Amino acid sequence: MRPEVAVILAGGVSRRMGRDKAAIAYGGTTLLGHVCGVCREAGLPVVVAGRADFPESLEEVLFLPDEVAGLGPLGGLVTALESLRKPVALLACDAPGVSASALCWLVETAAGSTARHGVVVRHAGQLEPLFSVYTPDFLETARLHLASRFRSMRAAIGDGDFDFAEVPAKFADALLNMNSAGDLALFLEQSAQQRGV
Repeated sequence: MRPEVAVILAGGVSRRMGRDKAAIAYGGTTLLGHVCGVCREAGLPVVVAGRADFPESLEEVLFLPDEVAGLGPLGGLVTALESLRKPVALLACDAPGVSASALCWLVETAAGSTARHGVVVRHAGQLEPLFSVYTPDFLETARLHLASRFRSMRAAIGDGDFDFAEVPAKFADALLNMNSAGDLALFLEQSAQQRGV
């Protein structure tokens, strides 16, 4: 099942970062602006879940506020699947390493799957639910887990019908997310070293 839209989760409160991660300056735009641009470059319409708007002007982006705030990534996914009713590629807003080529790999991998609920990416034995594809058929399972007090994406995936795909090493940076100012500083330093700056 080929995803028909990219859903970027941007509703978190960014406690560890201490500021809105989506609005952090990166590459001449913001982290959210970067991920939106990557999705458009990969040919996917963009929906930002978890907020009603954004201070930066983002072209051709639909904002979809959470029905109930504070329910984490699983809540954002449920809101998106209920509203869109189509397969989605789910991404985090704080993923500076994501590229159009990595997203195209995910889209093509999902296109070859017949699993009912989607395709979940793995890296080094770990599930990467925020760089994966989900279908509306996953809604029932996701809602059950959303009603529990844990609201775990990984637990919901464990109860679903998914194919799993190991991310190629060349796309592993797409899985990096920025949970603290230190994470972002380290990523920027490593990126500069790789570019020889």
